[in-house]
Amino acid sequence: MVAVAATAAMALAACSDDAEKTGLLRSAGVEQTATMIASNEKRAAYIAAVQRNAGPDYHFEAVGTWAAARVPAQRLTARLADGALSVEPAAPAAAWSLELRWTGIGRGDDIRPVERPVGGVDVASNRAAYRRTDCIEEWYLAGPRGIDKGFTLTERPAGSSFEIVIELAVHGSLTPSLVADGATVWLRNEHGAVVARYTDLFAHDARGKPLS
Repeated sequence: MVAVAATAAMALAACSDDAEKTGLLRSAGVEQTATMIASNEKRAAYIAAVQRNAGPDYHFEAVGTWAAARVPAQRLTARLADGALSVEPAAPAAAWSLELRWTGIGRGDDIRPVERPVGGVDVASNRAAYRRTDCIEEWYLAGPRGIDKGFTLTERPAGSSFEIVIELAVHGSLTPSLVADGATVWLRNEHGAVVARYTDLFAHDARGKPLS
């Protein structure tokens, strides 16, 4: 059995948007040196500790088949419904919207649609999760650093390539753009200002060994 958890944190950086755009994020392996992997491992451990120890202000509240949370430090509100994450700024004057929906998983160019969630959202304090019919868990952790989004795989995805790819559909009023480091996505409003970012990707196997 191989378990992989890939985590990304999203944080508010600016405000204002009203354009409607869609896009696609593809999270895949990034070539790294041993020093980079060690540095990323330490950063991931730090982020995980900060997020896990978030207080009740960051707890998800389950309402029927959906759940919602506030992220005071980033001035964000988050909602999980119908298998997708929706994020908006808490301040009414900073009008923008973002929806991330997990749509595909595979290896290399062999990307296949993901299964629909089973039931509603599982909530435990500041953690919320969807479970899929293929036993993959898609989880979220609200905390001071934003919303962590992670995946736990119980087996290798289909395909022959070494590279595992997780595909996300982006909807709302922000436009995604990949940063030169290949591991960070900036989300810009219609004026080109970065209002959110998708970053700090980290993956490990079932034994806790970092994956490059």
